[in-house]
Amino acid sequence: MGDADDMAQKITQLDTPQKVSRFLMDARNSGTSDKIVEAWINGLLSGPQTHVRNVVSNAVTALWHIPETYTASAFGKARQALGGEGEAIPFGEAGARAYAMIRGAKEGVVAGAKAFKTEMSSDGLGRIEFAHPRAIPSVNVNVLGKDLEVGGKQVRVFTRALMAEDEFSKAIARRQEIHGLAYRQAIKEGLAGDDFASRVAELENNPSPEMQEVAQKFAEYQTFQSPLGEVGQAVMKLSNSSPLMKPIITFVRTPINIYKVTAAKTPAGLLLKDVRADLSGANGPIARDMALARMTLGTSVGVAALTLAGQGFITGGGPSDPREKALLYATGWQPYSVRIGETYYSYTPTEPFSTILGFAADAHDIMAKSGDDVGDVPAAFFGSIVKGLVNKSYLKGAADLVQAVEDPERYGKRYIQNQLTSVVPNFVTQFARTEDPVLRETRGLLDAFKAKIPGLSTTLLPRRDVWGEPITHDGNLGPDAISPFYESRLKHDPVTQELLTLGIYPGQLQRRIRGVSLTPEEYDDYQRIAGRLMRRALDSFISMDGYQDVPAALRKRALPKFIDRAREMARAQVLMTHPRIVTEATRLKIKDYGGAE
Repeated sequence: MGDADDMAQKITQLDTPQKVSRFLMDARNSGTSDKIVEAWINGLLSGPQTHVRNVVSNAVTALWHIPETYTASAFGKARQALGGEGEAIPFGEAGARAYAMIRGAKEGVVAGAKAFKTEMSSDGLGRIEFAHPRAIPSVNVNVLGKDLEVGGKQVRVFTRALMAEDEFSKAIARRQEIHGLAYRQAIKEGLAGDDFASRVAELENNPSPEMQEVAQKFAEYQTFQSPLGEVGQAVMKLSNSSPLMKPIITFVRTPINIYKVTAAKTPAGLLLKDVRADLSGANGPIARDMALARMTLGTSVGVAALTLAGQGFITGGGPSDPREKALLYATGWQPYSVRIGETYYSYTPTEPFSTILGFAADAHDIMAKSGDDVGDVPAAFFGSIVKGLVNKSYLKGAADLVQAVEDPERYGKRYIQNQLTSVVPNFVTQFARTEDPVLRETRGLLDAFKAKIPGLSTTLLPRRDVWGEPITHDGNLGPDAISPFYESRLKHDPVTQELLTLGIYPGQLQRRIRGVSLTPEEYDDYQRIAGRLMRRALDSFISMDGYQDVPAALRKRALPKFIDRAREMARAQVLMTHPRIVTEATRLKIKDYGGAE
Protein backbone atom coordinates (compact mmCIF):
# COMPACT_ATOMS: atom_id res chain seq x y z
CA MET A 1 0.00 0.00 0.00
CA GLY A 2 2.95 2.26 0.72
CA ASP A 3 4.13 2.00 -2.89
CA ALA A 4 0.70 3.02 -4.17
CA ASP A 5 0.57 5.99 -1.80
CA ASP A 6 4.06 7.02 -2.86
CA MET A 7 3.10 6.79 -6.54
CA ALA A 8 -0.07 8.81 -5.96
CA GLN A 9 1.88 11.49 -4.13
CA LYS A 10 4.38 11.76 -6.98
CA ILE A 11 1.63 11.99 -9.58
CA THR A 12 0.11 14.96 -7.76
CA GLN A 13 3.41 16.83 -8.20
CA LEU A 14 3.23 16.55 -12.00
CA ASP A 15 1.68 19.56 -13.73
CA THR A 16 1.00 18.33 -17.28
CA PRO A 17 -0.73 15.28 -18.81
CA GLN A 18 2.47 14.51 -20.70
CA LYS A 19 4.44 14.21 -17.47
CA VAL A 20 1.78 11.99 -15.91
CA SER A 21 1.81 9.73 -18.98
CA ARG A 22 5.58 9.57 -18.92
CA PHE A 23 5.61 8.76 -15.21
CA LEU A 24 3.08 5.96 -15.59
CA MET A 25 5.06 4.46 -18.50
CA ASP A 26 8.21 4.60 -16.41
CA ALA A 27 6.45 2.94 -13.49
CA ARG A 28 5.71 -0.23 -15.44
CA ASN A 29 7.25 -3.41 -14.12
CA SER A 30 10.82 -3.84 -15.26
CA GLY A 31 12.85 -7.00 -15.49
CA THR A 32 16.36 -7.90 -14.42
CA SER A 33 17.76 -6.99 -17.84
CA ASP A 34 16.29 -3.47 -17.52
CA LYS A 35 18.00 -3.06 -14.15
CA ILE A 36 21.32 -4.22 -15.61
CA VAL A 37 21.03 -1.81 -18.55
CA GLU A 38 20.22 1.08 -16.21
CA ALA A 39 23.21 0.33 -13.98
CA TRP A 40 25.48 -0.09 -17.02
CA ILE A 41 24.47 3.24 -18.61
CA ASN A 42 24.94 5.05 -15.32
CA GLY A 43 28.42 3.54 -15.23
CA LEU A 44 29.08 4.83 -18.74
CA LEU A 45 27.99 8.32 -17.70
CA SER A 46 29.76 8.31 -14.35
CA GLY A 47 32.94 10.06 -15.48
CA PRO A 48 33.33 13.70 -14.37
CA GLN A 49 34.70 14.58 -17.81
CA THR A 50 31.42 13.40 -19.36
CA HIS A 51 29.43 15.90 -17.31
CA VAL A 52 31.84 18.77 -17.90
CA ARG A 53 31.61 18.00 -21.62
CA ASN A 54 27.80 18.19 -21.44
CA VAL A 55 27.86 21.53 -19.61
CA VAL A 56 30.42 22.99 -22.02
CA SER A 57 28.47 21.85 -25.07
CA ASN A 58 25.24 23.40 -23.77
CA ALA A 59 27.04 26.63 -22.85
CA VAL A 60 28.72 26.95 -26.26
CA THR A 61 25.38 26.45 -28.02
CA ALA A 62 23.65 29.06 -25.84
CA LEU A 63 26.42 31.64 -26.30
CA TRP A 64 26.60 31.10 -30.06
CA HIS A 65 22.92 31.98 -30.32
CA ILE A 66 23.85 35.61 -29.54
CA PRO A 67 25.95 36.26 -32.69
CA GLU A 68 23.40 34.28 -34.68
CA THR A 69 20.71 36.68 -33.51
CA TYR A 70 22.84 39.70 -34.42
CA THR A 71 23.43 38.23 -37.88
CA ALA A 72 19.75 37.40 -38.36
CA SER A 73 18.89 40.97 -37.40
CA ALA A 74 21.33 42.29 -40.01
CA PHE A 75 19.78 40.04 -42.66
CA GLY A 76 16.31 41.26 -41.73
CA LYS A 77 17.28 44.91 -41.84
CA ALA A 78 18.97 44.41 -45.21
CA ARG A 79 15.90 42.64 -46.51
CA GLN A 80 13.64 45.49 -45.42
CA ALA A 81 16.02 48.08 -46.92
CA LEU A 82 15.78 46.30 -50.25
CA GLY A 83 11.99 46.44 -50.17
CA GLY A 84 11.33 43.04 -48.68
CA GLU A 85 8.22 42.47 -46.61
CA GLY A 86 7.79 41.19 -43.09
CA GLU A 87 9.19 42.06 -39.67
CA ALA A 88 12.81 41.68 -38.70
CA ILE A 89 14.57 40.91 -35.45
CA PRO A 90 15.42 44.19 -33.64
CA PHE A 91 19.16 44.70 -33.39
CA GLY A 92 18.98 45.12 -29.61
CA GLU A 93 17.29 41.75 -29.16
CA ALA A 94 20.61 39.91 -29.22
CA GLY A 95 21.86 41.95 -26.28
CA ALA A 96 18.56 41.38 -24.48
CA ARG A 97 18.95 37.63 -24.94
CA ALA A 98 22.49 37.79 -23.57
CA TYR A 99 21.22 39.64 -20.50
CA ALA A 100 18.41 37.10 -20.07
CA MET A 101 21.00 34.32 -19.70
CA ILE A 102 21.93 35.71 -16.27
CA ARG A 103 18.35 35.51 -15.00
CA GLY A 104 17.92 32.16 -16.68
CA ALA A 105 20.98 30.82 -14.86
CA LYS A 106 19.37 31.59 -11.51
CA GLU A 107 16.19 29.80 -12.57
CA GLY A 108 18.30 26.97 -13.94
CA VAL A 109 19.86 26.25 -10.54
CA VAL A 110 16.38 25.78 -9.06
CA ALA A 111 15.17 23.68 -12.03
CA GLY A 112 18.31 21.54 -11.97
CA ALA A 113 18.06 20.89 -8.25
CA LYS A 114 14.39 19.91 -8.62
CA ALA A 115 15.15 17.51 -11.47
CA PHE A 116 18.02 15.94 -9.54
CA LYS A 117 15.75 15.35 -6.56
CA THR A 118 12.57 14.20 -8.33
CA GLU A 119 14.23 12.41 -11.29
CA MET A 120 11.78 14.15 -13.60
CA SER A 121 12.65 16.66 -16.31
CA SER A 122 10.43 19.68 -16.95
CA ASP A 123 9.28 18.33 -20.32
CA GLY A 124 9.55 14.57 -19.92
CA LEU A 125 12.53 14.49 -22.28
CA GLY A 126 16.06 13.54 -21.44
CA ARG A 127 19.37 12.67 -22.99
CA ILE A 128 19.08 9.00 -22.08
CA GLU A 129 16.34 6.87 -23.59
CA PHE A 130 15.37 3.86 -21.47
CA ALA A 131 12.66 1.35 -22.20
CA HIS A 132 12.02 1.30 -18.44
CA PRO A 133 13.50 4.33 -16.63
CA ARG A 134 13.95 3.96 -12.88
CA ALA A 135 14.09 0.20 -13.29
CA ILE A 136 16.12 -0.24 -10.10
CA PRO A 137 13.74 0.35 -7.19
CA SER A 138 14.43 2.46 -4.15
CA VAL A 139 13.31 1.58 -0.63
CA ASN A 140 12.67 3.90 2.29
CA VAL A 141 15.15 3.43 5.12
CA ASN A 142 14.94 5.20 8.46
CA VAL A 143 18.35 6.62 9.37
CA LEU A 144 18.59 8.53 12.65
CA GLY A 145 14.88 9.18 12.55
CA LYS A 146 14.88 10.42 8.97
CA ASP A 147 13.38 8.53 6.02
CA LEU A 148 15.81 8.17 3.11
CA GLU A 149 15.38 6.57 -0.32
CA VAL A 150 18.14 4.03 -0.82
CA GLY A 151 18.87 1.89 -3.86
CA GLY A 152 18.04 2.93 -7.39
CA LYS A 153 18.20 6.65 -6.64
CA GLN A 154 21.86 6.30 -5.69
CA VAL A 155 22.64 4.14 -8.73
CA ARG A 156 21.01 6.77 -10.95
CA VAL A 157 22.99 9.65 -9.47
CA PHE A 158 24.86 10.13 -12.76
CA THR A 159 21.81 10.21 -15.05
CA ARG A 160 20.12 12.45 -12.48
CA ALA A 161 23.13 14.78 -12.66
CA LEU A 162 22.95 14.80 -16.45
CA MET A 163 19.25 15.65 -16.25
CA ALA A 164 19.98 18.46 -13.79
CA GLU A 165 22.63 19.90 -16.12
CA ASP A 166 20.21 19.87 -19.03
CA GLU A 167 17.43 21.42 -16.94
CA PHE A 168 19.83 24.23 -16.03
CA SER A 169 20.53 24.82 -19.73
CA LYS A 170 16.85 24.56 -20.67
CA ALA A 171 15.95 27.22 -18.12
CA ILE A 172 18.51 29.56 -19.67
CA ALA A 173 17.21 28.83 -23.16
CA ARG A 174 13.58 29.37 -22.18
CA ARG A 175 14.43 32.66 -20.49
CA GLN A 176 16.48 33.72 -23.53
CA GLU A 177 13.56 33.06 -25.85
CA ILE A 178 10.80 34.55 -23.70
CA HIS A 179 12.80 37.71 -22.99
CA GLY A 180 13.75 38.01 -26.65
CA LEU A 181 10.13 37.63 -27.76
CA ALA A 182 8.99 40.16 -25.15
CA TYR A 183 11.64 42.62 -26.31
CA ARG A 184 10.59 42.11 -29.94
CA GLN A 185 6.90 42.66 -29.15
CA ALA A 186 7.57 45.84 -27.20
CA ILE A 187 9.60 47.21 -30.13
CA LYS A 188 6.81 46.21 -32.50
CA GLU A 189 4.33 48.19 -30.39
CA GLY A 190 6.51 51.29 -30.73
CA LEU A 191 7.13 51.69 -26.99
CA ALA A 192 10.10 53.44 -25.42
CA GLY A 193 11.49 54.35 -22.02
CA ASP A 194 9.58 53.23 -18.95
CA ASP A 195 6.65 52.05 -21.04
CA PHE A 196 8.99 49.80 -23.01
CA ALA A 197 10.56 48.33 -19.85
CA SER A 198 7.16 47.79 -18.24
CA ARG A 199 5.79 46.03 -21.30
CA VAL A 200 8.83 43.73 -21.53
CA ALA A 201 8.51 42.85 -17.84
CA GLU A 202 4.78 42.21 -18.22
CA LEU A 203 5.21 39.87 -21.16
CA GLU A 204 8.17 38.13 -19.58
CA ASN A 205 6.43 37.52 -16.25
CA ASN A 206 3.16 36.47 -17.89
CA PRO A 207 4.09 34.92 -21.23
CA SER A 208 1.29 33.81 -23.50
CA PRO A 209 0.79 30.08 -24.20
CA GLU A 210 2.24 30.69 -27.69
CA MET A 211 5.37 32.26 -26.19
CA GLN A 212 5.74 29.37 -23.75
CA GLU A 213 5.40 26.82 -26.55
CA VAL A 214 8.01 28.57 -28.69
CA ALA A 215 10.34 28.86 -25.67
CA GLN A 216 9.97 25.16 -24.88
CA LYS A 217 10.82 24.16 -28.44
CA PHE A 218 13.83 26.46 -28.34
CA ALA A 219 15.00 24.89 -25.05
CA GLU A 220 14.77 21.44 -26.58
CA TYR A 221 16.68 22.65 -29.65
CA GLN A 222 19.45 24.22 -27.55
CA THR A 223 19.98 21.03 -25.52
CA PHE A 224 19.67 18.64 -28.50
CA GLN A 225 16.48 17.04 -27.17
CA SER A 226 13.93 17.95 -29.84
CA PRO A 227 11.43 15.12 -30.51
CA LEU A 228 12.51 12.88 -33.38
CA GLY A 229 10.71 12.13 -36.60
CA GLU A 230 9.53 8.74 -37.79
CA VAL A 231 12.99 7.43 -38.68
CA GLY A 232 14.52 8.61 -35.42
CA GLN A 233 11.65 7.14 -33.42
CA ALA A 234 12.15 3.83 -35.22
CA VAL A 235 15.86 3.81 -34.35
CA MET A 236 15.06 4.65 -30.73
CA LYS A 237 12.55 1.82 -30.63
CA LEU A 238 15.18 -0.54 -32.01
CA SER A 239 17.63 0.64 -29.35
CA ASN A 240 15.12 -0.11 -26.60
CA SER A 241 13.85 -3.35 -28.15
CA SER A 242 16.37 -5.55 -26.38
CA PRO A 243 19.12 -5.19 -23.75
CA LEU A 244 21.50 -6.60 -26.37
CA MET A 245 20.82 -3.59 -28.62
CA LYS A 246 21.78 -0.94 -26.05
CA PRO A 247 25.56 -1.47 -26.30
CA ILE A 248 25.24 -1.14 -30.09
CA ILE A 249 22.84 1.81 -30.25
CA THR A 250 23.18 3.37 -26.80
CA PHE A 251 22.11 6.94 -27.55
CA VAL A 252 19.72 8.08 -30.27
CA ARG A 253 17.95 11.40 -29.67
CA THR A 254 21.01 13.47 -28.76
CA PRO A 255 23.33 12.41 -31.63
CA ILE A 256 20.57 12.81 -34.22
CA ASN A 257 19.75 16.28 -32.93
CA ILE A 258 23.41 17.25 -32.78
CA TYR A 259 23.79 16.41 -36.45
CA LYS A 260 20.59 18.26 -37.31
CA VAL A 261 21.77 21.35 -35.44
CA THR A 262 25.22 21.05 -37.03
CA ALA A 263 23.83 20.53 -40.53
CA ALA A 264 21.59 23.60 -40.14
CA LYS A 265 24.76 25.64 -39.66
CA THR A 266 26.22 24.50 -42.99
CA PRO A 267 25.02 24.10 -46.59
CA ALA A 268 24.20 20.49 -45.64
CA GLY A 269 21.15 21.99 -43.91
CA LEU A 270 19.48 22.10 -47.33
CA LEU A 271 18.99 18.35 -46.95
CA LEU A 272 16.75 18.92 -43.91
CA LYS A 273 13.03 19.47 -44.44
CA ASP A 274 12.73 21.98 -41.57
CA VAL A 275 15.62 24.08 -42.83
CA ARG A 276 14.24 24.16 -46.36
CA ALA A 277 10.87 25.27 -44.99
CA ASP A 278 12.53 28.09 -43.01
CA LEU A 279 14.57 29.25 -46.00
CA SER A 280 11.51 29.23 -48.24
CA GLY A 281 9.73 31.62 -45.90
CA ALA A 282 7.02 29.09 -45.06
CA ASN A 283 7.60 29.73 -41.35
CA GLY A 284 7.83 33.49 -41.65
CA PRO A 285 10.54 36.05 -42.46
CA ILE A 286 12.21 35.86 -39.04
CA ALA A 287 12.61 32.08 -39.28
CA ARG A 288 14.18 32.61 -42.72
CA ASP A 289 16.57 35.23 -41.36
CA MET A 290 17.61 32.90 -38.51
CA ALA A 291 18.15 29.98 -40.90
CA LEU A 292 20.34 32.17 -43.12
CA ALA A 293 22.24 33.46 -40.09
CA ARG A 294 22.94 29.96 -38.77
CA MET A 295 24.09 28.75 -42.16
CA THR A 296 26.24 31.83 -42.81
CA LEU A 297 28.05 31.80 -39.47
CA GLY A 298 28.50 28.02 -39.41
CA THR A 299 29.82 27.97 -42.97
CA SER A 300 32.22 30.79 -42.07
CA VAL A 301 33.51 28.67 -39.18
CA GLY A 302 33.95 25.71 -41.53
CA VAL A 303 35.82 27.76 -44.14
CA ALA A 304 38.08 29.23 -41.46
CA ALA A 305 38.71 25.74 -40.09
CA LEU A 306 39.58 24.47 -43.56
CA THR A 307 42.15 27.25 -43.90
CA LEU A 308 43.59 26.69 -40.43
CA ALA A 309 43.79 22.94 -41.08
CA GLY A 310 45.92 23.72 -44.14
CA GLN A 311 48.25 25.71 -41.89
CA GLY A 312 48.48 22.93 -39.32
CA PHE A 313 46.55 24.74 -36.57
CA ILE A 314 43.52 22.41 -36.59
CA THR A 315 43.66 18.63 -36.90
CA GLY A 316 41.13 16.03 -37.98
CA GLY A 317 41.12 12.31 -37.35
CA GLY A 318 44.49 11.80 -39.01
CA PRO A 319 45.67 9.32 -41.65
CA SER A 320 44.02 5.93 -42.10
CA ASP A 321 47.40 4.15 -42.30
CA PRO A 322 48.14 3.05 -38.70
CA ARG A 323 51.91 3.22 -39.34
CA GLU A 324 51.74 6.84 -40.46
CA LYS A 325 49.40 7.70 -37.60
CA ALA A 326 51.75 6.13 -35.04
CA LEU A 327 54.64 8.20 -36.38
CA LEU A 328 52.48 11.32 -36.32
CA TYR A 329 51.61 10.70 -32.66
CA ALA A 330 55.35 10.59 -31.92
CA THR A 331 55.61 14.26 -32.95
CA GLY A 332 53.11 15.28 -30.26
CA TRP A 333 50.26 15.52 -32.80
CA GLN A 334 46.76 14.93 -31.44
CA PRO A 335 43.54 14.22 -33.42
CA TYR A 336 40.58 16.62 -33.46
CA SER A 337 42.55 19.37 -31.76
CA VAL A 338 43.55 22.98 -32.19
CA ARG A 339 47.23 23.90 -31.91
CA ILE A 340 48.02 26.98 -29.85
CA GLY A 341 51.72 27.67 -29.57
CA GLU A 342 53.47 24.40 -28.78
CA THR A 343 50.42 22.52 -27.50
CA TYR A 344 47.44 20.73 -29.05
CA TYR A 345 44.10 21.07 -27.23
CA SER A 346 41.17 18.79 -28.00
CA TYR A 347 38.11 20.64 -29.29
CA THR A 348 35.72 17.68 -29.17
CA PRO A 349 33.79 18.88 -26.09
CA THR A 350 32.51 21.95 -27.96
CA GLU A 351 29.57 20.37 -29.79
CA PRO A 352 28.10 21.22 -32.24
CA PHE A 353 31.08 23.28 -33.43
CA SER A 354 33.54 20.46 -32.87
CA THR A 355 31.63 18.56 -35.56
CA ILE A 356 32.00 21.46 -38.03
CA LEU A 357 35.70 21.79 -37.21
CA GLY A 358 36.22 18.04 -37.51
CA PHE A 359 34.41 17.81 -40.85
CA ALA A 360 36.50 20.66 -42.24
CA ALA A 361 39.81 19.26 -40.97
CA ASP A 362 39.03 15.76 -42.26
CA ALA A 363 37.99 17.19 -45.63
CA HIS A 364 41.32 19.02 -45.86
CA ASP A 365 43.25 15.84 -45.07
CA ILE A 366 41.34 13.84 -47.68
CA MET A 367 41.85 16.53 -50.33
CA ALA A 368 45.54 16.78 -49.46
CA LYS A 369 45.91 13.04 -50.04
CA SER A 370 44.00 13.13 -53.32
CA GLY A 371 46.09 15.96 -54.79
CA ASP A 372 44.81 18.75 -57.01
CA ASP A 373 41.91 16.90 -58.64
CA VAL A 374 38.92 19.24 -58.25
CA GLY A 375 36.57 16.35 -58.94
CA ASP A 376 37.66 14.79 -55.64
CA VAL A 377 36.33 17.72 -53.58
CA PRO A 378 32.74 16.40 -53.18
CA ALA A 379 34.11 12.96 -52.33
CA ALA A 380 36.42 14.57 -49.76
CA PHE A 381 33.56 16.30 -47.98
CA PHE A 382 31.42 13.16 -48.05
CA GLY A 383 34.37 11.16 -46.74
CA SER A 384 34.94 13.67 -43.95
CA ILE A 385 31.29 13.36 -42.86
CA VAL A 386 31.49 9.56 -42.79
CA LYS A 387 34.79 9.67 -40.91
CA GLY A 388 33.41 12.13 -38.40
CA LEU A 389 30.33 10.00 -37.79
CA VAL A 390 32.36 6.85 -37.19
CA ASN A 391 34.67 8.61 -34.72
CA LYS A 392 31.85 9.99 -32.56
CA SER A 393 31.67 8.16 -29.25
CA TYR A 394 27.88 7.80 -29.36
CA LEU A 395 28.03 6.03 -32.75
CA LYS A 396 31.18 4.05 -32.09
CA GLY A 397 29.32 0.98 -30.78
CA ALA A 398 27.55 0.42 -34.09
CA ALA A 399 30.68 1.26 -36.12
CA ASP A 400 32.83 -1.15 -34.09
CA LEU A 401 30.27 -3.93 -34.52
CA VAL A 402 30.27 -3.51 -38.31
CA GLN A 403 34.07 -3.55 -38.27
CA ALA A 404 34.13 -6.72 -36.15
CA VAL A 405 31.63 -8.48 -38.43
CA GLU A 406 33.55 -7.53 -41.58
CA ASP A 407 36.95 -8.55 -40.19
CA PRO A 408 36.39 -10.78 -37.14
CA GLU A 409 39.94 -12.11 -37.10
CA ARG A 410 41.38 -8.62 -36.73
CA TYR A 411 38.69 -6.74 -34.79
CA GLY A 412 36.39 -9.39 -33.28
CA LYS A 413 38.40 -10.08 -30.14
CA ARG A 414 38.91 -6.39 -29.42
CA TYR A 415 35.20 -5.66 -29.89
CA ILE A 416 34.21 -8.36 -27.39
CA GLN A 417 36.82 -7.11 -24.91
CA ASN A 418 35.54 -3.53 -25.20
CA GLN A 419 31.96 -4.64 -24.62
CA LEU A 420 32.82 -6.75 -21.59
CA THR A 421 35.08 -4.15 -19.97
CA SER A 422 32.46 -1.43 -20.42
CA VAL A 423 30.96 -2.70 -17.14
CA VAL A 424 33.77 -0.86 -15.35
CA PRO A 425 32.26 2.52 -14.39
CA ASN A 426 33.70 5.38 -16.38
CA PHE A 427 34.69 7.37 -13.29
CA VAL A 428 36.99 4.47 -12.35
CA THR A 429 38.53 4.44 -15.84
CA GLN A 430 39.04 8.21 -15.87
CA PHE A 431 40.62 8.11 -12.40
CA ALA A 432 42.95 5.32 -13.55
CA ARG A 433 44.02 7.45 -16.53
CA THR A 434 44.68 10.42 -14.24
CA GLU A 435 46.71 8.37 -11.78
CA ASP A 436 48.58 6.44 -14.47
CA PRO A 437 49.05 8.50 -17.68
CA VAL A 438 50.97 5.69 -19.42
CA LEU A 439 49.10 3.75 -22.12
CA ARG A 440 49.27 0.04 -21.31
CA GLU A 441 49.58 -3.12 -23.39
CA THR A 442 46.59 -5.46 -23.14
CA ARG A 443 46.95 -9.00 -24.45
CA GLY A 444 43.71 -10.47 -23.13
CA LEU A 445 40.46 -9.80 -21.30
CA LEU A 446 42.09 -9.75 -17.86
CA ASP A 447 44.63 -7.17 -19.02
CA ALA A 448 41.84 -5.07 -20.53
CA PHE A 449 40.13 -4.97 -17.14
CA LYS A 450 43.40 -4.16 -15.34
CA ALA A 451 44.08 -1.24 -17.67
CA LYS A 452 40.86 0.43 -16.48
CA ILE A 453 41.39 -0.02 -12.74
CA PRO A 454 43.61 2.29 -10.62
CA GLY A 455 46.51 0.46 -9.06
CA LEU A 456 46.20 -2.52 -11.38
CA SER A 457 46.98 -0.63 -14.58
CA THR A 458 50.57 -0.08 -13.43
CA THR A 459 51.11 -3.86 -13.34
CA LEU A 460 50.84 -3.94 -17.15
CA LEU A 461 53.70 -3.28 -19.54
CA PRO A 462 53.70 0.11 -21.29
CA ARG A 463 52.63 0.61 -24.88
CA ARG A 464 55.65 1.91 -26.78
CA ASP A 465 56.00 4.30 -29.70
CA VAL A 466 58.08 3.76 -32.82
CA TRP A 467 61.23 4.81 -30.90
CA GLY A 468 60.65 2.28 -28.10
CA GLU A 469 59.59 4.88 -25.53
CA PRO A 470 56.45 4.51 -23.36
CA ILE A 471 53.44 6.39 -24.72
CA THR A 472 51.98 8.77 -22.14
CA HIS A 473 49.17 11.31 -21.92
CA ASP A 474 50.40 14.87 -21.50
CA GLY A 475 47.45 15.80 -19.32
CA ASN A 476 44.42 18.02 -19.75
CA LEU A 477 43.68 21.73 -19.87
CA GLY A 478 42.71 22.36 -16.27
CA PRO A 479 42.32 19.67 -13.60
CA ASP A 480 42.98 16.30 -15.22
CA ALA A 481 40.28 14.59 -13.17
CA ILE A 482 37.42 16.64 -14.65
CA SER A 483 38.68 18.33 -17.81
CA PRO A 484 37.68 16.78 -21.17
CA PHE A 485 40.15 19.03 -23.03
CA TYR A 486 43.11 16.72 -23.65
CA GLU A 487 46.53 18.25 -24.25
CA SER A 488 49.56 17.11 -26.18
CA ARG A 489 52.80 19.05 -26.49
CA LEU A 490 54.83 19.24 -29.67
CA LYS A 491 58.10 17.34 -29.81
CA HIS A 492 60.57 18.99 -32.15
CA ASP A 493 62.27 15.82 -33.38
CA PRO A 494 64.06 16.16 -36.74
CA VAL A 495 64.28 12.36 -37.18
CA THR A 496 60.53 11.80 -36.87
CA GLN A 497 59.83 14.79 -39.07
CA GLU A 498 62.22 13.54 -41.75
CA LEU A 499 60.49 10.15 -41.88
CA LEU A 500 57.12 11.86 -42.25
CA THR A 501 58.44 14.17 -44.95
CA LEU A 502 59.84 11.27 -46.95
CA GLY A 503 56.78 9.08 -46.40
CA ILE A 504 58.69 6.36 -44.53
CA TYR A 505 56.51 4.71 -41.89
CA PRO A 506 58.18 1.91 -39.92
CA GLY A 507 55.65 -0.85 -39.35
CA GLN A 508 54.90 -2.46 -36.02
CA LEU A 509 57.36 -5.14 -34.95
CA GLN A 510 56.16 -8.70 -35.31
CA ARG A 511 55.56 -10.60 -32.11
CA ARG A 512 57.74 -13.46 -33.34
CA ILE A 513 61.44 -14.00 -33.76
CA ARG A 514 62.57 -17.03 -35.78
CA GLY A 515 59.01 -18.31 -35.72
CA VAL A 516 58.81 -18.24 -31.91
CA SER A 517 55.99 -16.29 -30.27
CA LEU A 518 57.39 -13.78 -27.80
CA THR A 519 56.15 -13.40 -24.25
CA PRO A 520 54.88 -9.91 -23.32
CA GLU A 521 58.15 -9.21 -21.50
CA GLU A 522 60.27 -10.39 -24.44
CA TYR A 523 58.24 -8.32 -26.89
CA ASP A 524 58.58 -5.27 -24.64
CA ASP A 525 62.36 -5.69 -24.66
CA TYR A 526 62.30 -6.11 -28.45
CA GLN A 527 60.31 -2.89 -28.94
CA ARG A 528 62.51 -0.90 -26.55
CA ILE A 529 65.82 -2.09 -27.98
CA ALA A 530 64.77 -1.85 -31.64
CA GLY A 531 63.25 1.61 -31.25
CA ARG A 532 66.25 3.08 -29.48
CA LEU A 533 68.78 1.49 -31.86
CA MET A 534 66.77 2.80 -34.82
CA ARG A 535 66.70 6.33 -33.39
CA ARG A 536 70.43 6.29 -32.70
CA ALA A 537 71.27 5.10 -36.20
CA LEU A 538 68.93 7.54 -37.98
CA ASP A 539 69.93 10.45 -35.78
CA SER A 540 73.62 9.92 -36.59
CA PHE A 541 72.91 9.67 -40.31
CA ILE A 542 70.52 12.62 -40.55
CA SER A 543 72.82 14.92 -38.53
CA MET A 544 75.77 14.34 -40.86
CA ASP A 545 77.09 17.36 -42.74
CA GLY A 546 75.64 17.58 -46.23
CA TYR A 547 72.73 15.23 -45.51
CA GLN A 548 70.13 17.79 -46.59
CA ASP A 549 71.97 18.22 -49.90
CA VAL A 550 71.29 14.58 -50.79
CA PRO A 551 68.29 14.27 -53.17
CA ALA A 552 65.07 13.19 -51.43
CA ALA A 553 64.77 10.08 -53.61
CA LEU A 554 68.18 8.82 -52.45
CA ARG A 555 67.41 9.63 -48.82
CA LYS A 556 64.15 7.71 -49.11
CA ARG A 557 66.06 4.63 -50.34
CA ALA A 558 68.79 4.90 -47.70
CA LEU A 559 66.80 5.36 -44.47
CA PRO A 560 64.85 2.05 -44.61
CA LYS A 561 68.19 0.22 -44.71
CA PHE A 562 69.16 1.82 -41.39
CA ILE A 563 65.77 0.81 -39.96
CA ASP A 564 66.16 -2.81 -41.11
CA ARG A 565 69.72 -3.00 -39.77
CA ALA A 566 68.70 -1.59 -36.37
CA ARG A 567 65.88 -4.10 -36.07
CA GLU A 568 68.20 -6.95 -37.03
CA MET A 569 70.63 -5.88 -34.29
CA ALA A 570 67.72 -5.70 -31.85
CA ARG A 571 66.70 -9.25 -32.68
CA ALA A 572 70.24 -10.42 -32.02
CA GLN A 573 70.30 -8.71 -28.61
CA VAL A 574 66.92 -10.18 -27.67
CA LEU A 575 68.16 -13.65 -28.60
CA MET A 576 71.20 -13.20 -26.38
CA THR A 577 69.09 -11.85 -23.51
CA HIS A 578 66.40 -14.52 -23.79
CA PRO A 579 67.99 -17.91 -24.67
CA ARG A 580 64.55 -19.53 -24.43
CA ILE A 581 63.80 -18.17 -27.89
CA VAL A 582 66.87 -19.85 -29.38
CA THR A 583 65.99 -23.15 -27.72
CA GLU A 584 62.39 -23.01 -28.96
CA ALA A 585 63.46 -21.97 -32.47
CA THR A 586 65.83 -24.93 -32.64
CA ARG A 587 63.08 -27.27 -31.50
CA LEU A 588 60.72 -25.96 -34.17
CA LYS A 589 63.37 -26.35 -36.88
CA ILE A 590 64.05 -29.94 -35.88
CA LYS A 591 60.32 -30.61 -35.90
CA ASP A 592 59.98 -29.10 -39.40
CA TYR A 593 62.69 -31.40 -40.70
CA GLY A 594 60.85 -34.38 -39.26
CA GLY A 595 63.25 -35.01 -36.46
CA ALA A 596 62.43 -36.18 -32.95
CA GLU A 597 61.59 -33.55 -30.42
